[in-house]
Amino acid sequence: MPEVKNNFVPIDQINSERLRVSLKLPPFIPAHQLGINVDRIIWLCDIAGIDHLRVESVNQGTSGFLPVVVGMTEQGSAIAGKIGLKTEVKTYSSDADQLDNEIEDRDFTLRQTNAKVSLNIDEVTSQIQEDQTITKGLRSPDPWSNILDQSIKQCLIKEGTNHLLLGLNKREWIGAALFWAYIGLSSADLDPYSIFLVHRSPHIPTLLQFGLQFLVSSTTVNCFKYFENRFKGNSKYRFSLFYGPQYDRALIINTLGRAGKIAKTLPE
Repeated sequence: MPEVKNNFVPIDQINSERLRVSLKLPPFIPAHQLGINVDRIIWLCDIAGIDHLRVESVNQGTSGFLPVVVGMTEQGSAIAGKIGLKTEVKTYSSDADQLDNEIEDRDFTLRQTNAKVSLNIDEVTSQIQEDQTITKGLRSPDPWSNILDQSIKQCLIKEGTNHLLLGLNKREWIGAALFWAYIGLSSADLDPYSIFLVHRSPHIPTLLQFGLQFLVSSTTVNCFKYFENRFKGNSKYRFSLFYGPQYDRALIINTLGRAGKIAKTLPE
């Protein structure tokens, strides 16, 4: 596993083909103090099968509370009740899309996705203003770096997990189902050509036996595919111990994606 450098680059100095930060922050926010660990993000993207990550800002309003009018005063003013309609706006959201259509025909282990995290500047600004613990208010880079760290992590975890577990097309799902069925028959000491023979008494495997058989068979097949792609020069091949959905990589991105800092405040 390659070494991940602990270098944080200011968001206004990031120059990477795989990471683009397009944030329109208020002018009084010190953008040069908002640092992002580009190497770590690219490393996590390689694990999750994400080709490009975009961090952008949007303006989608703020959360609020609209009280219900329960009556009128003698002067004609409305009387608001204690109940009403509460509107909640997300601080950030994430999305993903598959790459060009011609890549859809490639094997799942080579297919990648693009991810995007959208930071709602209106809601972030409102939450910072309401937080009494932030003495410097909106001018402090700390709350902005914290929300960047949290939003990017959640985007990589969510979109990476979806891609690794649900990114297969119909043909690949059918192939995975047939592979699992064959492993089930093999662990039951049967073969596909003898399942209709009455005189055969199948061995009912335990869950451990089935899991070991599945893991060994999956690893063997994926090793052949790995060396085949290395021979062809396909460096983007994602090796996995599982055939079909890549559960091991999903576990890794959910574990390592939460560890360490992706964004932090840099000294002046």
